[in-house]
Amino acid sequence: LKLQFLYFIGTNTMFKRVVIGCDHAAPKARAAIVAFVKGLGYEVEDCGVHTEDRVDYPDIAREVCQKMVEGSCGILICGSGIGMSISANKMQGIRAAVCHDQYTAMMCREHNNCNVLCMGARTSGPAILEQMVDTFLKTEFAGGRHADRVGKIMAEKPVLEFNAEDKDTLVFGCDHAAYEEKDALVEYAKSLGKKVVDVGTHSADRVDYPDIATAVCSEVAKTGGRGVLICGSGIGMAISACKFTGIRAALCHEAYTAKMCRRHNNANVICMGARTTGPDLHKEMIDAFLSTDFEGGRHACRVEKIASLEGQQ
Repeated sequence: LKLQFLYFIGTNTMFKRVVIGCDHAAPKARAAIVAFVKGLGYEVEDCGVHTEDRVDYPDIAREVCQKMVEGSCGILICGSGIGMSISANKMQGIRAAVCHDQYTAMMCREHNNCNVLCMGARTSGPAILEQMVDTFLKTEFAGGRHADRVGKIMAEKPVLEFNAEDKDTLVFGCDHAAYEEKDALVEYAKSLGKKVVDVGTHSADRVDYPDIATAVCSEVAKTGGRGVLICGSGIGMAISACKFTGIRAALCHEAYTAKMCRRHNNANVICMGARTTGPDLHKEMIDAFLSTDFEGGRHACRVEKIASLEGQQ
């Protein structure tokens, strides 16, 4: 199947149809959201799943994205939302955001023109899930300078060549909304004995987050290290980074998601929001991200499926 739409990045695209899917961690949450969205008057296509029998989240992400046509958006739910977002962002034309509250659901539409909302059934309660969906569906894209940045997200990416893994190297990057937070984390990483590569930025002068994500991903491949990306919400950085082959960038909001993105998704880049989480929490997330190993097993099969989605239509 081919993706049958191309969202025009400079326009306010409001949705008429919603395609919804989940993995085995979220059938109850999915059913509730299906009913909620129908109640709002939208046409809904429900891709399941309907039981707690194990499935692979990349398969669900692919199905939902491939059923999105012009005027449609997607909603994906798994345990944390991270695996779904990484998977969806590997596909052409998709901008998928992990959200955890109304603010992030609003910003992903307003600034990133996201067309897929990803949520965690184990990290957000039913009321918050509904609030995020309502906000996502009703928020318009702001356009302007944000359209230029979205254009950079969707531009063709160079193929990265990865060197051997180096767990002791951390590559940091941020936009103008987060340079102070980035500088603090660079010093924290040095205090932990890590080798640090800092690609900037170093001031409040405006930069485009996709450019920073590109620089960090290139250094992650070159050094074999792990990446840390920070912007206002972390959303734009995560989407941008996931567009690179071999990069699995996870937007995290606390130590639990930082741990799970390593354990289940083998994430090699962590993304954080300077306006959504504070400095102490940033350090806790760095600690969890660095100290957690990938579990492998059934999760390795899913990560392989993520890789198979790279650039799919």
